[in-house]
Amino acid sequence: MRSTRPLMRACILVAVCSLVFGLRLPAEERLLTVKLVSGREFTAHVDERTEELLWLRFSHGGGSVSRPIVWERVVSARLEGKNVELAELRAVCAWVKSAAPAPEELPPPIAAAKVQSPSSPGVTFIRIDAWLANWDADVETDGICVQLSPLDENGQTVAVNGTAEIELIAARQRKYHEAPQSGGWMTELVQRWSQRVEPEKIGPSGILLRLPIDAVHPEFSRGVDNFGLVHVRLIVPGNGVFEQSQDGVRLRNWSPVREGMVPQNGRRFFSTERTERN
Repeated sequence: MRSTRPLMRACILVAVCSLVFGLRLPAEERLLTVKLVSGREFTAHVDERTEELLWLRFSHGGGSVSRPIVWERVVSARLEGKNVELAELRAVCAWVKSAAPAPEELPPPIAAAKVQSPSSPGVTFIRIDAWLANWDADVETDGICVQLSPLDENGQTVAVNGTAEIELIAARQRKYHEAPQSGGWMTELVQRWSQRVEPEKIGPSGILLRLPIDAVHPEFSRGVDNFGLVHVRLIVPGNGVFEQSQDGVRLRNWSPVREGMVPQNGRRFFSTERTERN
């Protein structure tokens, strides 16, 4: 009897989706709006690649650009103006996801290559999205992930060869006499990274940079604010230097249990939790 419950739940969800969102539009015309933990909001089609990640497809004239989003970063969603429960978001996306238009419907230059040739970069601006991340087997966060997209004047991803310089800036607690007006807190550079950007590593959504926090880890140091600013500078030889910043990037996940532990023993982790530093 229990083995039939997932199937019954899926059938009920499909029926509810049909009643709530209706059959007014074919799947390829339905637009999903999602809001991320960073506060950014995107409206696009749900691409057929959606499964382990949520893939959003943005149309630009006759072409399209896709970007992956981790399910856990979505804080709210709407389909055709109607709210979607996060618990049901994956199933709803599986119901409305669609493929990109057939190549013959696109102008030949765009259909031939969505990413321009490295020999003609033509970068006009860059787009970034930064978030706190954990990419190994222990429990504490490891650093900052930055999704970097070099774009041309039409918003198309450009495959370039260059160098990305990233800075993390945040408020840190110093001696009171060093900044008496702010109670000893000073906004300063916490860490700097430099990474190569190679054409073969750039996809339709750009390149994902994983930046480990080494010097002052907010999970183990109380002298760092909960939020920081990420500044990215992309240097493309022969094309120029392009910059973008994102404020309000979390450096320490909100956790009422862990915050309550700190005054007790000065730690944010239990002895049974495995961290890199213990």
